[in-house]
Amino acid sequence: MDLSEAAARPPPPPPCQFVTDFDSRTQWPRCKDAINNVFNQADCESCWAVSVAGAYTDRYCIQRAKKLLNTSSSDPHFRFSALDILSCTHPLQDGCTTGLGFPYDA
Repeated sequence: MDLSEAAARPPPPPPCQFVTDFDSRTQWPRCKDAINNVFNQADCESCWAVSVAGAYTDRYCIQRAKKLLNTSSSDPHFRFSALDILSCTHPLQDGCTTGLGFPYDA
């Protein structure tokens, strides 16, 4: 049994297999309008709702594109709305003043 330092050292990790350059607009060109769209929350302080609606719209488009379905950003039912998310906040948690989607009170 070899107890030398070299034998006790773990083998080096394999080379990195991760892509270092990725652009979702070129990966899914049919969704580039949806992916490239950035909304302004203005003074609403609703970044959490704007972010969720944008990310969900992007993922919805990508799934539709993979199935070769319509990915038209001109379809009003295609985009998910931050306002819809904000309108579902608790009545006392004004959605447009950093309102929370879920109450954190015990």
